[in-house]
Amino acid sequence: MKGNRVKSVISSVIIAGIILFAIGFYLAAIKGGIPYQDPTAQMQIKWQAYHMAGEWNMTAGLVLTICGVLAKIVEKSVEK
Repeated sequence: MKGNRVKSVISSVIIAGIILFAIGFYLAAIKGGIPYQDPTAQMQIKWQAYHMAGEWNMTAGLVLTICGVLAKIVEKSVEK
């Protein structure tokens, strides 16, 4: 029973990392997009907020996914 819980938690961490990365990509690439050519202060603030939130989410998602994959590798090696 305990092994199944560990496997499901590790899989959940990997999936959460992928979802977080996708949300970050959406914020940075779609919502933020290319910066405006001659923006007003409000447009610049909005673009920078989307861009920074997207970068943070992509970084956190990547770290979470890598940690999950490393935990999966350790779990597989301990299982044998």
